[in-house]
Amino acid sequence: MATTEFTVLYPRVRTLLGDLDAAAPAYSNDNLDAAIRLALDHPDEPFSEAAPSGSKEITPELTAKVDIMRLSARAALNLLQPSAGAFSYRTPMLSVSRGGAGAFGNIGRLLDLLRQVADGDIALDSDSDWEQLFEGVNRVEEKLGRIGVALEEP
Repeated sequence: MATTEFTVLYPRVRTLLGDLDAAAPAYSNDNLDAAIRLALDHPDEPFSEAAPSGSKEITPELTAKVDIMRLSARAALNLLQPSAGAFSYRTPMLSVSRGGAGAFGNIGRLLDLLRQVADGDIALDSDSDWEQLFEGVNRVEEKLGRIGVALEEP
């Protein structure tokens, strides 16, 4: 049976999270794998991790864009939800602030996308945000390949 590797979802999940710095990603591949596994465990999810456990492959194969979109959004949501609460601290040398309204806005956006997918309200036309997300990843990889740069996962 054909499968899809978890790595197919990595660039989409990273884009949804705003994790675009390839030199210093905010989420490791192990974090992404755990979030994808959790998304696959959702009771409404028709896909699962291929045997043996830990294979990092999804079965059956992801062929529909709506399935890729749903899993990507669920994985991103799984990574954002634990850090939604705002916190900050300050020392004489450093001030750190994380979470808060920005994280809640991203969670709301992802929940809205999941609702649209579930209701069938989302359009996957050539001008939709999701189509741009899918095609953008492919275009960047293609353009980098033309100048001899290989796109590698960190």
